[in-house]
Amino acid sequence: MAQLNNIGAFGLALLVAILLKGSVVQGSEATDKAMLKVLIGLQNIIDKQTKALDKLTNSLQQCSFCSGGHGKSGNLWRVVEIVAKDGPADNPTDPCSRNPCYQGVACSNRGDVEEGFLCDECPIGLTGDGKTCHDVDECAEHNPCSDKSHCINLKDGAGFRCEQCPPGYSGNEVSGKGIAEAKNQKQVCTDVDECLLQNIVCPQEPIPGSKCINTPGHFYCSCPKGHLGPEYGNCTFAGYCNYQTCHANATCKANGLTEHCSCDVGFAGNGVLCGPDSDHDGTPDDALPCDDPTCRADNCRHLPNSEQKDLDGDGIGDECDDDSDGDRILNFRDNCPLHPNPRQHDRDSDKVGNRCDNCIDIPNEDQIDTDFDGLGDECDDDIDNDGILNTQDNCVYRSNRDQADVDLDGVGDVCDNCPKDANPDQKDGDKDIIGDVCDDFHDKDQDGIPDHMDNCPDNPNSLQTDKDNDHIGDICDNDIDADGRLNQDDNCPYVFNPLQIDNNHDGKGDACDFDFDGDNITDDEDDCPLSAKVGKLYLSDLLVIPLDPLESSQYDPKWVILNRGYEAKQTVNSDPGIMVASYKLGDINFDGTFYVNSEYDDDYFGFVFGYQDEGRFYVIMWKERSQTYWKPTPSYARGQAGIAIKVVNSTTGPGPALRNALWHTGNTKDQVTTIWHDRNKIGWKAHVSYRWTLQHRPNSGLIRLVVYEGAKEIVNSGCLYDKTNAGGRIGLFVFSQEQVIWSNVKVKCESSIPYSCMLPASK
Repeated sequence: MAQLNNIGAFGLALLVAILLKGSVVQGSEATDKAMLKVLIGLQNIIDKQTKALDKLTNSLQQCSFCSGGHGKSGNLWRVVEIVAKDGPADNPTDPCSRNPCYQGVACSNRGDVEEGFLCDECPIGLTGDGKTCHDVDECAEHNPCSDKSHCINLKDGAGFRCEQCPPGYSGNEVSGKGIAEAKNQKQVCTDVDECLLQNIVCPQEPIPGSKCINTPGHFYCSCPKGHLGPEYGNCTFAGYCNYQTCHANATCKANGLTEHCSCDVGFAGNGVLCGPDSDHDGTPDDALPCDDPTCRADNCRHLPNSEQKDLDGDGIGDECDDDSDGDRILNFRDNCPLHPNPRQHDRDSDKVGNRCDNCIDIPNEDQIDTDFDGLGDECDDDIDNDGILNTQDNCVYRSNRDQADVDLDGVGDVCDNCPKDANPDQKDGDKDIIGDVCDDFHDKDQDGIPDHMDNCPDNPNSLQTDKDNDHIGDICDNDIDADGRLNQDDNCPYVFNPLQIDNNHDGKGDACDFDFDGDNITDDEDDCPLSAKVGKLYLSDLLVIPLDPLESSQYDPKWVILNRGYEAKQTVNSDPGIMVASYKLGDINFDGTFYVNSEYDDDYFGFVFGYQDEGRFYVIMWKERSQTYWKPTPSYARGQAGIAIKVVNSTTGPGPALRNALWHTGNTKDQVTTIWHDRNKIGWKAHVSYRWTLQHRPNSGLIRLVVYEGAKEIVNSGCLYDKTNAGGRIGLFVFSQEQVIWSNVKVKCESSIPYSCMLPASK
């Protein structure tokens, strides 16, 4: 190869010599001497090239293989003659002359890299290392289409387009090229109300009360509550919950407003069909014969992943795929494990690659995105997406288009921890999300709301719902909707309907037939159907609270929120810490899945409820093995294997005293009281999914915890009673345990008492 390059050099030298020789004219003596010196140098190069060519010629003539056994007629010899005549096509000193980059991609010579050159980014619509580029699947990386339509990826970098909205919906057309355009567009398919536009009249025989009900993409003629019939009338009485055709591994659940089939713990599906769900993430292990999304097979059968994402489309969910994005860089090394980026560029050096960084020029390793718009808070000029720029918004992190500010302290009412008392600094020493200036610590009903701020100071009501805005909380207001009808006589106590019209004779007024609290969320979709203040509940607007922030025994917890708040991870071996939601709740059912994705360590994880401030909350803690805490001061701490339910009522708040008291399974004066500990001391196991369900009824003090492994109940606390805290916030808890996953988290406002706690033996 070196000899072939010499041949090229020979041709080059000869050409230069001829040009120089032909261009020499009379001039100064100095110029003539300089030109002569150049010609002599070139002649020396020519002599060397001639010798090299002669040597190569002799070698080829003696090589029968190279000549194909026919001397100079061999193919290789002709190639040599061509190269000798014309020289190589590229310049060996300029790597970019070989056009090593993808068509249209700029090349730059770089002596500081192995190949001597670098290629720029692939064109918009393509991805790769610049040398090779392939199509970007905008649909997979950032689907801009409505979930009612289908996103079509156009090949060879041509971009994407959304199908038209399906029948029964109207919407916009969306198309584009590249991830940026996919992020900046969103197709919206809006339901068409056939009942309103087509004036559908439903039959009223033999049972009156059938009415046209608009549904997403369609409509139907309903039967009155407790009646069953075909799509158009002919309703017959069927009883409540008795007419549901539920699967053998499902239960028909009724709450007085709705009835539905729900797969039992350890199973998943649509309720009519249920299959085993080994990892308790709400998706069956194997596909079920129905079109409902809940019937699709789990792409990570033994690791909870409620979102079921599969970026590279290999049939293996991202959570259990060693290379989720298929860029040949394993997840633990990949600075964008969910976005193909083989070059691993990281412009702002925040350990998050450019391809997935929601603030590409501003370091933000935590990638917090409050409004889920794909733009990180650090570089989003409207963090809460309420249409008001941060610089002018009096509640940067909470949407409030009206910018109401009763106390004129510059902090909007929806985010003001003292909305009626001016406190622009928002100081909150105990982190109860009530500002110090209005927190007088007098709370006779123990619901976490100071008496002077409580709209029902004698009745626990952490939600503080007040439907008619009369400053009397719903729980103690005898006419919640102010329609002149007392609650006990009102067929829609939460919705203004003085005429009490009830055409289907189901006992509920037409005004609230499918939305009892009038919050525009149907009862079957509403997590709190008796509170217009709360609709869907998930872990959002989170407050992170280290419980040992001053000492450096271990790291503080590092939380990651997934699936819009229905799933979370804690990744490091840490000091105790919690992460709580922004909303306060009273009577609740709190369900979720625990999973430890690591065989390292044997410590605590769990969740909190009834959180009122950083020194007052309930906590569920699960320890794998019994162990004495390695720091014996300020108090001895022996943690027993198994699950414990504790009430924290700390006089010191976060710090070493609370830390050791949390580790200890028994009681610690002025810190923590253990309400219950599993006497079987069943420890958790790594890589095993556990489903928990907690029932908390603050008015009676009832606390009941049940934990399942598969479909088997392994822990049951029974009916416990404690009235220390009458409601509060929910959240997650960890202490010294890494790689914990909380998945398929669900919260429901529920006041019914479990049947087992109604028995005579219960309190």
